[in-house]
Amino acid sequence: MANENNGNSLSNELGYEHTLIFGRFIRNLSDFAREEAKKVKEFESRQVFAKHWDRTRKVRHKWGNKVLYGIAWFWDHSFAKIGEDWVFLALLGVLMACLSFSIDYGANLCNKARIWFYEYMENMFLKYLAWISLPVFLVLFSVGFVHLVAPQAIGSGIPEMKTIMRGFVLKEYLTFKTMVAKVVGLTAALGSNMPVGKEGPLVHIASIMATLMSKLITSFRGISENETRTIEMLAAASAVGVACCYAAPIGGVLFSIEVTSVYFAIRNYWRGFFAGVFGAVMYRLLAFWYNHEVTITTIYKTNFQIDYAYDPAELLIYAFIGAFGGFTGALFVCLQRQYVTFIRNNKIIKKILAKNRFIYPFVMTLFIASIDFPDGLGQFLGARMTPKEQITTLFSNFTWTSDDMSLKDSEVVHKWIQKDSDSNLFQNLALFSFVNFFLTMTATTLGMPAGSLIPVFRVGAAFGRAIGEAMATWFPYGLPNSAVPHIIPGGYALAGAAATSAGVTHSLFISVVVCEMTGQFKHIIPVMLSVLISNAIASLLQPSFYDSIIVMKKLPYLPDIIPSKSQAYKIYVQDFMVRDVKYLWRTMTYKQLQQLLKEAKKIRIFPLVDSPESMILIGSIQRHELVTLVQSQICDRKRIDEALRRYKEARERALSAERCAIKSNTNSISSDLVYSKSSPCFFLDSGLHGATPPVEKKKKKNRFEITKVVDEYKKRYDEGCTSLEKAVMPQEHHRKSSIFSLFQIHDSSKHKTSAVHVKSAIKRSNSFCQDKEKKEDSQVLCDLTPNQSLSACDSSRLRQAFESIFRARKNSASGSILITDPITEGLAGSLGKKVPQMRGIDLNPEEREEWEDKELSQTICLLDVTIDPSPFQLVERTPLIKAHSMFSMLNVTHAYVTAIGKLVGVVALKELRKATEDINAGLLRPRLDTFRLDNECDSNKDTFETMPTTTTIASDPCPSVSIIIEDEEKEEPKRSSIRSYKYRACDDSFAKTD
Repeated sequence: MANENNGNSLSNELGYEHTLIFGRFIRNLSDFAREEAKKVKEFESRQVFAKHWDRTRKVRHKWGNKVLYGIAWFWDHSFAKIGEDWVFLALLGVLMACLSFSIDYGANLCNKARIWFYEYMENMFLKYLAWISLPVFLVLFSVGFVHLVAPQAIGSGIPEMKTIMRGFVLKEYLTFKTMVAKVVGLTAALGSNMPVGKEGPLVHIASIMATLMSKLITSFRGISENETRTIEMLAAASAVGVACCYAAPIGGVLFSIEVTSVYFAIRNYWRGFFAGVFGAVMYRLLAFWYNHEVTITTIYKTNFQIDYAYDPAELLIYAFIGAFGGFTGALFVCLQRQYVTFIRNNKIIKKILAKNRFIYPFVMTLFIASIDFPDGLGQFLGARMTPKEQITTLFSNFTWTSDDMSLKDSEVVHKWIQKDSDSNLFQNLALFSFVNFFLTMTATTLGMPAGSLIPVFRVGAAFGRAIGEAMATWFPYGLPNSAVPHIIPGGYALAGAAATSAGVTHSLFISVVVCEMTGQFKHIIPVMLSVLISNAIASLLQPSFYDSIIVMKKLPYLPDIIPSKSQAYKIYVQDFMVRDVKYLWRTMTYKQLQQLLKEAKKIRIFPLVDSPESMILIGSIQRHELVTLVQSQICDRKRIDEALRRYKEARERALSAERCAIKSNTNSISSDLVYSKSSPCFFLDSGLHGATPPVEKKKKKNRFEITKVVDEYKKRYDEGCTSLEKAVMPQEHHRKSSIFSLFQIHDSSKHKTSAVHVKSAIKRSNSFCQDKEKKEDSQVLCDLTPNQSLSACDSSRLRQAFESIFRARKNSASGSILITDPITEGLAGSLGKKVPQMRGIDLNPEEREEWEDKELSQTICLLDVTIDPSPFQLVERTPLIKAHSMFSMLNVTHAYVTAIGKLVGVVALKELRKATEDINAGLLRPRLDTFRLDNECDSNKDTFETMPTTTTIASDPCPSVSIIIEDEEKEEPKRSSIRSYKYRACDDSFAKTD
């Protein structure tokens, strides 16, 4: 079976195709071999680069620390004295303005190039090819680049930011590579002239920029010290994103309040305004410098009538536009969600997407570009203009149906209505709104960075312009009995754009943004009226576009509780909390802590209780603190210190044994020397005094024997006595000079003194597993009796002993042992960390396992661990509505549930979100016993108040509190009985009393 699978996989790699007769390979084997060789070369080059990177790591680390130290010194003596937040926010605004202008600049170049290619071609087919080629290429490039670099950059980004600012953590959404993918992909998407916007992606980019700047400054000075500070910076970044998109700082702050936040802190107001103003001013200055504008202007320049902008009777028409915008926005959200669901569930499209992710974007881009072709349907859609030019012309301050127009005004009208076309203005505007409505819905599913506000904005502006032109046609001189001489169609376009955008986003900030984009604050009242009506209608029909994406992507977002759900007040925390809590206690061992960390890999904070029996909550500890605690207990340095300690003890024992052997040998030598003192020349022998000395034999010269020529033979006796005194010196003085023992042995036959170095029996090695060699080497030295001369020993045995000693020393000096830690590696592997490797003396596996078990069996020490003494706590009877408010206002991620100080459960955002969704759907109902107890407490309120209190007995050594509960008997429903319970603090129990 395995062989078949391997064969099939190889066949698939080679492109094997099954046919009716025989199978065939549709790829050449040589091509396959070349590709495999290329992969091998790439792998080897990556390995070489990795080795070079590791070699230069110390140098980079050294210079990196110097650079950070210099930046920290400069920051402390400059910006830190002014205020870190001011500099941080100003820099954030400037950088985002530069990014936004760069994106616009690149997109405009692509749009102009597309129009230039179209106008340069003369053949119709070549014009069509030039018109569709650039959008297809840019869309495919955006889809591929985003998929390869960071798939998290796909889409708007606002739903993800709402989720992150609610306290949930989304991986890789606020990283540098995501920002690069977002910027490049958004530039290509806008340059393709697809019906997409840049507001949502720009908010996401601003949030990533704020996060990266916080991490950069945190590396040398902490500006983002806690989670609350991070949320504040993200809220300011959201305001900067909108401000740099529309040059609307006030609208940006309102956006950060309405869309991305549930409860907005007032202290963030100045942050949003400060950063937004810097971003908007820098964005318009860049447009002034590079586009050669006369001065700083708004994005969409208008010149509406200032004195009389609208008549009071026109407010009814503005209200109608608002209602249309509400229904249109709700319909857009509903159809877009149905369309995405259809794509996900359709088998054919699923097969196409599974086969190649570029097929669907290619087909849809080709379809949209073909519809927008200027010589086709695009001639009725204003396809020759860029999106910015389309919105600017829709806000123009003249009537398109007028016969008295200037040359410039007629050029604007001819961009929407062709000279030789049979269509009229109202048909073109209606067709533009209808087509862009559905094309925007499909363009948001192409898998590239894309917003939806500007396309919907254009749809509403076209509808408002059609209503305004109709009013101007019906009432060319204004409404009857009105002081306003003319109808302003651009004002209706302004209201229509704001109303449709508000119906999609369910927000009010768009009314201020529209006024800031155009500079027309005279129409703020009709625009606000349209936006309010649109928002009210859309909120009743559908969720907002961002909430709909959150539901489709199943993001961990905490929804709001529907106000009409009164059951939320009768649902308590004890109904949905997690009772199986992973906790710590003060007397637990390191082994238990290590096992707990391995079992609960996803828990970041652990509660600390007094003991498993009492369960009194003391505080909470971060996971990284506990990991550090376990690693410090069985770290490499501590283990090596233990190995060195054992090594020293073994060495001392061996040296003590050697000293005892040397002392016994010297005592024997001294006794023999004293016995033969009367002799003119003495020697070491086992015979008696006066015996005949042994016959001198010719012995092989020992290469370890050192001889000394003595000129005066009369000093032989004195030298022999001196050598004896050195031999019987105290051991401390003897060991200070060298680890070798020097003995001088006088030979009477040749009248010379022999100096022999006796090496210690201790060998320095990498382990303590060479006992056999130690015993052999020590036996060679210890077997020498006082009656035998060293020079008379067997030379082969002595040579073997010294060779083994020198060989062991050489191996010890040149060799090393690679230390690994399977237990620590297992813990670190679950934590995603790499254990450092060291070289040197270490314990063998058996000793190491024994030592780690001994260390892990000790009780944990929490003196150096940071403990949060006041984690968020809830009682069991906390209503759901209160828990929801606390989590939303304080950005709490979890809270511990306690009962009289005891830890009984934990509630996280996941459980609270599930309970909120169930209560909104009507799936979660209060328990019967809880509902009954609440009703009984309400009905018997007077009984409790009139009931006499029970006094405690004075002789009782345990203080108690009396609790009286009135309950109905099951046998006699009409009859009630009183049950009194006394809470005893000493044994933590309730005792029933009569």
